[in-house]
Amino acid sequence: MIVEKTISFFFSLIKAVASALPSITFDYSSLVYQDAISLIKGVLYMLPCGTIVTILRIAVVFYIFRVAVAVIKTLWNLIPFA
Repeated sequence: MIVEKTISFFFSLIKAVASALPSITFDYSSLVYQDAISLIKGVLYMLPCGTIVTILRIAVVFYIFRVAVAVIKTLWNLIPFA
């Protein structure tokens, strides 16, 4: 309960600071940006996006598994055994 209030307090501070900052907008009407966007769209058309997304998902799952194992090992080492 205390942790929840502390976290919500920090988030409210971050929201207050972020709302005071001016918004940033990007104008993509320049010819340089249009050429770059066209190039990126062409490359993405050629790439097998389904396969890449699957590979990225598997990598994320392995990373989460490694983090979970590290947390369990740390907690296991913290438990005092007689």
